[in-house]
Amino acid sequence: MTNPHTLSQEALARQQELRDKCFHPSLRFTPFNKSDVEQTIDQRFEEQVRLFPDRLAIHTEQDSITYLELDEAANRVASIIMRAYPTERSRPIAILFSQSVNAVAAVLGVLKSGNYYVPLDPSLPHERMVYMLEDSRAHVLLTDEKNVSLAEQLKGNDIQVLNLDYVDNSPGPIGSSRPHSPDDLAWIIYTSGSTGRPKGVMQTHRNVMHFMMNYINNFHICEEDRLSLLFPCSVNAGSYGALLPLMIGAGLYSLDLKRDNNVSRMGSWVEQQHITIFCTVPTVFRRMANSLSGNETFPHLRLIYLAGEPVLETDATLYKKHVPSDCLFVNRLGSTETDCICLFFMDKTTTLSTITVPVGYPVEDQHIMLLNEKCEEVDGEGYGQIAVKSRYISPGYWNQPDLTGKAFITSPGGNEERIYLTGDMAKRLPNGCLVHQGRKDFQIKIRGYRVEVAEIEMALLKLESIKEVVVVAQKDGAGEEKLIAYLVPTQATGPSCLELQETLAKTLPQYMIPAGFVHLEALPRAPNGKLYRKGLPEYQFRRAEMPSTYAPPMTQIQNALAAIWAEVLQLEQVGIDDVFLQLGGNSLQAFQIATRIRKTWDIDLSIVQLFKTSTIRELEQVVEAMLEQDVLGKTSRL
Repeated sequence: MTNPHTLSQEALARQQELRDKCFHPSLRFTPFNKSDVEQTIDQRFEEQVRLFPDRLAIHTEQDSITYLELDEAANRVASIIMRAYPTERSRPIAILFSQSVNAVAAVLGVLKSGNYYVPLDPSLPHERMVYMLEDSRAHVLLTDEKNVSLAEQLKGNDIQVLNLDYVDNSPGPIGSSRPHSPDDLAWIIYTSGSTGRPKGVMQTHRNVMHFMMNYINNFHICEEDRLSLLFPCSVNAGSYGALLPLMIGAGLYSLDLKRDNNVSRMGSWVEQQHITIFCTVPTVFRRMANSLSGNETFPHLRLIYLAGEPVLETDATLYKKHVPSDCLFVNRLGSTETDCICLFFMDKTTTLSTITVPVGYPVEDQHIMLLNEKCEEVDGEGYGQIAVKSRYISPGYWNQPDLTGKAFITSPGGNEERIYLTGDMAKRLPNGCLVHQGRKDFQIKIRGYRVEVAEIEMALLKLESIKEVVVVAQKDGAGEEKLIAYLVPTQATGPSCLELQETLAKTLPQYMIPAGFVHLEALPRAPNGKLYRKGLPEYQFRRAEMPSTYAPPMTQIQNALAAIWAEVLQLEQVGIDDVFLQLGGNSLQAFQIATRIRKTWDIDLSIVQLFKTSTIRELEQVVEAMLEQDVLGKTSRL
């Protein structure tokens, strides 16, 4: 019998071998020392400004800025805050920006002023943002001209809105800011909450800097690297992703996925911008890989790392098919409370024995335990809930001490370490590698976003037409997680799918709106009265459930469009009057449809056009008009 200890040593040696390959071609690298963790984020950034004042810090589709220019912009923001809101102690400052240079300058300015930030995403529902402002007790809201109208709608009587495009931008006495230390809060980021309300996860400068140390040292990030940013600062990956390159003098390259066709053109963007380190969620990675023409070479890409959702064996296959042989592939496990706790490195020779890519091995200073149902640690290989023991985990949930007490435990050793109960389940293989096994509390990830189904259920139960409800995740034919709501209506004829989706869109982000709804006479119950989830019928969309009468495609274009929709939405049949959202379509599937339309007819259809023309009958008219315009354009050039 093979010795488990030997297996573990061999696996760890293989991981170290891959880490040793993970360098920029220039081989330039300065280790992030453990002592560097004992800084504030803004102090570390200012060190990079002194080292690389003229180096590009941020590049977006609209703008670029050097380290010195970004520092000057952040100083102006800090001065504005201190003049408008002088305070002796650290306070929450809300920021409302689209994905931009201004957003990063605002983040750094808040930190330089000795305060901490609460990021809001302009695309979130109004009610959700109002709750976050009220709960965080922020009295200042920073924004720009693009979002100032929305900011004015959100503010209460005690909130001051500062439009950074129209205030005195003269530099102020930055040295007079409130003194701050690594122990101070850096941000509060709101995530979906199990109580039915968003919860604010607090993070300190020290914890953020510890994350930076692990990433920079594991990936050997240097000032020559170019890192992608696809997420807004309002989510955990966006805040860390925006700051990470700025801690080592590297370049941050931002692409806003909410802009038309950016998912379908992401591959060419990565190649054109010479991205060396590409980070995204598996769902977006699949969309990008499937939209590639096959002519891309990605000569500068050295690392792809995925996070936020289970990484499938098929994702690894896509990686091996499309990228250079020297590019590595990394799966990461983490949470807003801990950020990265495990990494798993792969190259093109790595073989997998599981249908999902393992999450790997703990990073430095993160001790991983598996706990059984009695909260006893599982030794060796086994299965249990992941618990993290570390000095570098969140202080807890903002203004929710009871919830904090349930998730965070003081370490029995009496030192500065604490234990966080993640709710993630995992099994440990004989070689010591961890494989993620879903959520203990049914919390799930949809397209990289953490979702507490309780919040969706609470939103549905507020409706008079709903008596009982349970929301679960179910994989569609493509293997992607989709939310399905099982509900018991108060009357025999319950609300339609479209009515429920439109109602939920007023309070929930798009990724939290179920793709399907199943009406039941009663929810299945176990003998003890608890919900019996295994008794829920499997969701299978049936064309007969659509409110519109089936109208078959008649023309060549209609038949082609219906085939594209059916393939992307994993349906056997699509009628030309069927509404895209009612079929369970989402924004990423809209990107995929636009990509297929471009390949079929060589026309660029925007996502806005696709959502405006929500049926195939309407979409056919747009395609015909664009084809006619293209013919006229070619004729005029002859």
